[in-house]
Amino acid sequence: SGDRRLYIQAMINYNRTFNTVHNVSGMFLYNQDQYNGNAPEDLIESLPQRKQGFAGRVTYAYDYRYMAELNFGYNGSENFAKGNRFGFFPSGSLAFVATNLDALKNNRVLSYLKFHTSYGLVGNDNFGDDRFLYRDYLASAASNGGINYLSKPIDIIRLGNPNLTWEKSKIFNVGVDFSLFNQLSVGVE
Repeated sequence: SGDRRLYIQAMINYNRTFNTVHNVSGMFLYNQDQYNGNAPEDLIESLPQRKQGFAGRVTYAYDYRYMAELNFGYNGSENFAKGNRFGFFPSGSLAFVATNLDALKNNRVLSYLKFHTSYGLVGNDNFGDDRFLYRDYLASAASNGGINYLSKPIDIIRLGNPNLTWEKSKIFNVGVDFSLFNQLSVGVE
């Protein structure tokens, strides 16, 4: 009894500081997810649910004052027809930590001040409990507890959309984080 989930993830990280002021980091990740339900109620539920993805990140910081980050996700879903299964989702961010400037270091009142902004795309492949919406869903009408293909018509439960693809959203964010007297921390976005 019980459902089964197989999740595989592999990641490579890199982080190095050059000349004490140039910090560079990178990450590459692969993941794969498969879920099998124990008590399927129909043929569709009996099929394993599968997803696969790659993600990456590159960051650069100069003296921990000026920072930049680029990210990407390349995700695949069973919910779309071939040619539409994978979606590319990039993002990037910039930040400036003003309290790392010589003029603001060791400030007793303003102990931390950071300005940041980011922009990116995110994707969604979840359409509630429905799966394989790119395929037609047909059923035979039952007769006396069985299927009578000769006298009963085929019911169209749902017409598929082979052009269905990822729902994409653009996200933009601007914010400031600060700390006063090394006691009170505030983040505004």
